[in-house]
Amino acid sequence: MIQKEAVAEFRKKYSIPDKPIVYIGNAHKQKGVYEAYHALKDLDVELIMTGAENNASDLPIRFLSLNREEYITLLHASAIIGAHVKVNGRMEPGCSRSITLQHTSCRVRNGWHG
Repeated sequence: MIQKEAVAEFRKKYSIPDKPIVYIGNAHKQKGVYEAYHALKDLDVELIMTGAENNASDLPIRFLSLNREEYITLLHASAIIGAHVKVNGRMEPGCSRSITLQHTSCRVRNGWHG
């Protein structure tokens, strides 16, 4: 379990303001970050995307390249996690919207949990 101190240190290290974090996923167009950005851009939240490379650098979203431990801390720090819903540019089966969001207090399938 990630301690509150670890989350506070993570926020400090990456200069993340004290407002809700919305993790919108991997920084790839195919993963739906553009749809997530357009749906959430007007909210008073800190939008964050991750990955080995920033393949959506034209979006005004904080990009973080994290190690596994930092990534897990980000998930725990996030108020909402955006689950990517596009694979190879197409909607995943069973998704009726362009964005699927999961509150981090709920368990998420495939090993994601808060």
